[in-house]
Amino acid sequence: MHVFYIALIHFYCGCRCGGEDKAPRVVHLDKRILDVNSVGEELGIVPEMLLSEAKAIVGSGIFEPFQEEAYIVDRDKWLDVGARFTDVIEPDLPHEAYFDLSMHPRPEQVAEALLSTIRKELGWSVKFGLATGKWIAKLAAEVMDPKAYQLGLCPVEAIEDEHSFLCGIKTGDFSPISLEARRRLDFLGYRTIGEIVKAPLQSLLAHFGEEGRVIYEASRGKALQQVRADYPRDSLSERLSFESPIASLETLELACENLSLKLSKRLIRSDRTAHRIRMWIEFEDGQVLPIIKDFKKPLQSYLSLNLASKQLIENISLDQNISTIRIVLPNLQTTTATQLTLQTTRLAKERIKEADTAFQVINHAFGDGSVQRASDMEIPRRKAVLQAWKRATGWVGV
Repeated sequence: MHVFYIALIHFYCGCRCGGEDKAPRVVHLDKRILDVNSVGEELGIVPEMLLSEAKAIVGSGIFEPFQEEAYIVDRDKWLDVGARFTDVIEPDLPHEAYFDLSMHPRPEQVAEALLSTIRKELGWSVKFGLATGKWIAKLAAEVMDPKAYQLGLCPVEAIEDEHSFLCGIKTGDFSPISLEARRRLDFLGYRTIGEIVKAPLQSLLAHFGEEGRVIYEASRGKALQQVRADYPRDSLSERLSFESPIASLETLELACENLSLKLSKRLIRSDRTAHRIRMWIEFEDGQVLPIIKDFKKPLQSYLSLNLASKQLIENISLDQNISTIRIVLPNLQTTTATQLTLQTTRLAKERIKEADTAFQVINHAFGDGSVQRASDMEIPRRKAVLQAWKRATGWVGV
């Protein structure tokens, strides 16, 4: 498993003012600094600092409480970039998210392409980490140097040896366990995760109960949380990676047929339809070609999806070998059901029995005669005679 964590630097201040403030600007959450502009940084304010300390340093400035809804549009812009590279995205706060790159044969190369796209299209600076689990990837982002990456001195490299990486991490940053457990470990003399590794399991269980098992496994890099597919909402996606890169349009069409069949089954099962198809074709060198097309008629059946997906690839020139194709159906809508007939597959006896039960319930609640069968209604004698005459002779009286 390869989890890629990304955090955008100065996201909140950048969204609110574009970095043009001349006064210190601070965004805070739970009485701690979430983001600060460059003016505030020069004065010594840093993220995670207590709000009271920041106010003591600055004296006067712009202090904004964090409001998530104010940043949703900007959050979706950069997450949509990430959605070109993976189907499994778990946002945390609006400036950070986890991306599961496990399906890619070259996760470092894909991660580089993702960061490059964010920087070119949106202009954000980033912190990042690539590891086998969410918390280790986030730790890696905390210790990396964003400026070194911008200068090309810090390429994206996956952390393969978790034990060596975790040895020097302070116990206070041991995020898979509770804050109380971290404080107790520090009190017991375990200042780093490398020292916690030396503690026997039985001793940890005696001091921390069942959380001792989590401490034991996480300190060895084994407590790996899965990335949840929380973004984009109301969407379905399927991916096909080729065992060896292809350069044939016929093979690409067969891949579209395979993906269309899978997506159709999921759409029918969830009773939803699509009006847009997003396709990403990843080439052997890691470059990604995005193709998007809208359709007026709803797409749900295998035939409609297959025809639509083939329209997207009909003008592709295969100058490079293709390693992966991915289709995403965003903004799905619930199918509007329409009853086309009053017919039913149930037997007449079953229908009559159900009707009798319904009549009994209604008459019991509202009194006898409150509802009647059409067959029980009395027809005036003159009307009955005319109906019989019509059936016998075909003559209609006046």
